[in-house]
Amino acid sequence: MTNDLDGRITSLLRAGGPPKRDPGFRIALLERRERRRFQKQMLSIVFAALLVIAIVWGGYLAGARVAEVASVALLCVALASALFYLPVVAEILFRRTGRARPSPRR
Repeated sequence: MTNDLDGRITSLLRAGGPPKRDPGFRIALLERRERRRFQKQMLSIVFAALLVIAIVWGGYLAGARVAEVASVALLCVALASALFYLPVVAEILFRRTGRARPSPRR
């Protein structure tokens, strides 16, 4: 009687347990996350490029000299690249030095 009850309890517990791990599902999930991240990054880059083009075109229509428009475009590209790549560079440096990342101040 006790063995029968133990067997039924064991089978019920196993039936309600977590499903077996599926490597195909994990790969598909990681791929979907990476695609989403890539799409967001590409959207940011396209937006930044369109912004630079708009600034250059506006300077050209306003009658600015080529050197002035080029310097504004260069400044925009430098700021955009700093926004995109400074967090990545900081993360790499913190990993190499083994220091903890500083917490943001509030």
